[in-house]
Amino acid sequence: AKEPEKAITSINIKAKPTKTEYIQNKEELDLTGGIIEAIYNDGSKTNVPMNSNNVTVSGFNNKVLGKNTITVEYEKKTAQFDVEIKAEEQKPIVLERIEIATPPSKTSYIVGENFDKTGMIVKAKYSDGTSKEITDYTIKNGTNLVENQSSITIEYQGKTITQEIEVKAKEPEKAITSINVKAKPTKTEYIQN
Repeated sequence: AKEPEKAITSINIKAKPTKTEYIQNKEELDLTGGIIEAIYNDGSKTNVPMNSNNVTVSGFNNKVLGKNTITVEYEKKTAQFDVEIKAEEQKPIVLERIEIATPPSKTSYIVGENFDKTGMIVKAKYSDGTSKEITDYTIKNGTNLVENQSSITIEYQGKTITQEIEVKAKEPEKAITSINVKAKPTKTEYIQN
């Protein structure tokens, strides 16, 4: 009798792909690591990688949240496995840094003066790429400036930045210490009454 031709009777999923969770609308199906087991009519079995050219895959839809059933087809036989479509996690937006967008109008001071923020624009930069102007920042070491102080520190929600300034010593105040006569008037003789 003629041997019956060797044929595949069924296939099953021997190993799901390594990646079984996908982010909605973002990630495409990745079959790496997925293995199909093909069972023949003589009882023998072979392993076929899911990403082989002769395997077709259908049913992947990353637009719909939840369970997604994938059908794999090999030699006209099919098997299925599920993957999970998840919503993208919303990362909290955090303050990354602050910056001085426009320096203050006045940067030169005399000892004892207070820092003047007029004209200064401070911006907060966030992790989502946005920035906004802030006014509720704190100025450290900005009062009663001391000689040779080179900067003041601006703080906002734990982030700091420095603004360079120049602080000069007070000019000594002018005071008269003595007087003398530099030239006598031309007329020095007078007639009584």
